[in-house]
Amino acid sequence: MRARCRSSGEDYNLVTQNVKESFDVELLESVCSLRLRKDVADVTEGQLIAEIKALLAKVNNDDLPDIKALFYKELVMDLAETDEDARILAYFQKFKQVVLEHGLEDVFSGDDGEKEKCKRLVSCLAPPVLKADVKPAVGWTDKAAAKSMQKLYTLVYDKAVAHERHFQQNERQRMMAKVKDKFRFDQVRPSWNGCSTAEEAGAW
Repeated sequence: MRARCRSSGEDYNLVTQNVKESFDVELLESVCSLRLRKDVADVTEGQLIAEIKALLAKVNNDDLPDIKALFYKELVMDLAETDEDARILAYFQKFKQVVLEHGLEDVFSGDDGEKEKCKRLVSCLAPPVLKADVKPAVGWTDKAAAKSMQKLYTLVYDKAVAHERHFQQNERQRMMAKVKDKFRFDQVRPSWNGCSTAEEAGAW
């Protein structure tokens, strides 16, 4: 408003109204006496503005949904997606979508906003083995990821890739073990006069 008055040449005091004057008289007296416990004349503009902000914040908080329950319900990792890049990116995008759809931008604002975002993202991670790997990392070895969505994304992605690589290695080892067992069985299987089974040998 001051900037507008400077550019237009208007008198700031003439085009604005102080907070006290904008109040209903009876409401102003009630707020000052009951909440601030002061006479109207002793209450400053700053005190009145601070009280209004506190009241608005309380109203907004009372209307908030259960944050934990909301994210547990709606922030779900798509484990059917086999590509780690797509799966992790979609998970973080889904988080932003939930925040916007439920008007939670203010909940995650301020100094602790980023930290709270990361907390919710970690709490809803899946599968459980990935969550179990990421959770202690943000608490001890990679604390920067506990308060930065970008760093948390990198951490989760790296862990997911490592888990997938480990899973594929185990699968290859399992398949190789099955092949070796079959080969060993074929080598030691007895032969009955050139027949593969005792029944075939008995037929002679």
